[in-house]
Amino acid sequence: MPENDSSHEEDIDEEAEHDARKRQAEAEKEKGNTYFKKGQYELAIECYTHGMDLDPLCHVLPANRAMALLKLERYAAAENDCCTSLALDDKYPKAYLRRGVARKHLRKGGEALEDFRAVLKLEPSNKQAKAELSEMENEQRSKLPKQPVGELGTPVVPSPYIQCIKRPPHLRSKAPLRRIPVEDIGLPSPAPPSSHTSSAQPGGINEVTSHPPEALATSKVSGDTRVGQAELPPRDVVAIATGSTAVEPGVPTSALQFQIDWKVVRRNEASLLKYFKAIPPSKYPALLQQSLETVVFSDILRLLWQHYSSCGGSCLEELRWLTKVSRFQVAVMFLSKKDKELLRKIFEDLSHQRGDQSELRALAREYNVDVQE
Repeated sequence: MPENDSSHEEDIDEEAEHDARKRQAEAEKEKGNTYFKKGQYELAIECYTHGMDLDPLCHVLPANRAMALLKLERYAAAENDCCTSLALDDKYPKAYLRRGVARKHLRKGGEALEDFRAVLKLEPSNKQAKAELSEMENEQRSKLPKQPVGELGTPVVPSPYIQCIKRPPHLRSKAPLRRIPVEDIGLPSPAPPSSHTSSAQPGGINEVTSHPPEALATSKVSGDTRVGQAELPPRDVVAIATGSTAVEPGVPTSALQFQIDWKVVRRNEASLLKYFKAIPPSKYPALLQQSLETVVFSDILRLLWQHYSSCGGSCLEELRWLTKVSRFQVAVMFLSKKDKELLRKIFEDLSHQRGDQSELRALAREYNVDVQE
């Protein structure tokens, strides 16, 4: 059997195995939901954990595990699971809601309020979020110092001027009056309204960042094992979910971290280019082993053309190492016409830069591109 056919069959087998793991994860989720409805929360947690091991990119499973953890009053672990879920999908309202409940019990009032507001931004009619938000706001107002009330029941508004104190004669001091020098220093002029306003996302979220642990929490739960002690997702992924100041991710150390980081940085062209350039081409096979999907491959080709070839640079090294990725042949097979045209332009540009064309033509054949002699 030709080597290319063997490689193609291996790629198909990998896809079939990936699909099978997803189906198993879905089955574990359904089992967990059944146990949860019966009030068997520990068994539900075990099912959700098994599902997370099978499909670590599913945002629903950690959110469901957080729901079971809340029932067991394990609020810190529930908060961690919600952060994991939001790192994978920062528009999932249930994760915001459950994290808000966990933070409320952890006495993180300000962060809990932001989470409940984020839910209402995504689902304005969510009754539980409205109730939680109203309860917390009323509690905060009750702790504020009461405003003094005047004789007619109207609030006393503080004034920048000295007020005359009127007392009935029998309450006035008998001590002799003394003169106090008063200097008129004027009042500061009111500052003009600023023309710049900042727009806040749900819950004050501006961009993905949180704490920098390296991997998703997929720890197994059994016996005395505590859920939520595993490491959290990369700094930039959770940042989209929590609203901290954005910190650009560094070089990924695993394929899973690459997948999560790429989803974040591809929203900004400059961040995407900086992230891609920071990855040594020799690490492509390890980082892109299961991640060279059509969208990722298309992004890479666009970067190579716009920021390498069309600017007079060479991307030969990047193209060489991409061919060593296990899913390379499948990715090339499903390229769009636009991406194939980009590839043709890249190799045409490289042909003008190099003297010896034999190596370049061999590389181009791997991409199904013909380089004219």
